[in-house]
Amino acid sequence: MTRRARAMAVATVVLAACAPTSASVTPPPQPAKDTSRHVATPSARDSVLEQRAARLELRLAERDAQVEDLQARLDEARQEVVRTLAKLQTVASRAEAASAMAESEIAVQTLRVAVGGTSSSGATDVGQAGGLLQQASAEFGKQNYGGALYLANQSKGVASLGRSRLGGSDRPRLRPGEVAFAVAVPLQA
Repeated sequence: MTRRARAMAVATVVLAACAPTSASVTPPPQPAKDTSRHVATPSARDSVLEQRAARLELRLAERDAQVEDLQARLDEARQEVVRTLAKLQTVASRAEAASAMAESEIAVQTLRVAVGGTSSSGATDVGQAGGLLQQASAEFGKQNYGGALYLANQSKGVASLGRSRLGGSDRPRLRPGEVAFAVAVPLQA
């Protein structure tokens, strides 16, 4: 099941759960002890929390579908750049492309060692950087040195981004229990 199909299924379930029902839930009558303060019943609080959780799940599913769509568009744009570079006579040489691919291979191996199976986002970065490196190798084999250079540089960029997410040399080590944000979040005091 694709993310888009899963998002639609979640949206359907959420909408069905949030729809008003014909039988309204009424709390049992409470003895009239103190009418000056209003205390919500546990069932009312639970239903509000369930509705909020359902809305948040729906928003998450929508964002997942949007990310999937943007990733597909990015992949298509990369392929178009590579096809265009194959048609053009670029100044990229075989040696330059081979050098960039070797640097990319080292960056991917370094990231793979740093991840070591610890985080799913790191594994995603390793997979994406490795895939770009394989595409670069394929273009190199087709003698599209400009495309191979471009893809190798993209692979190095993804690998360096993955290293920075894991806490590269410029960041202090995380304490036990701490998790770094995938995207920098500005802090206001």
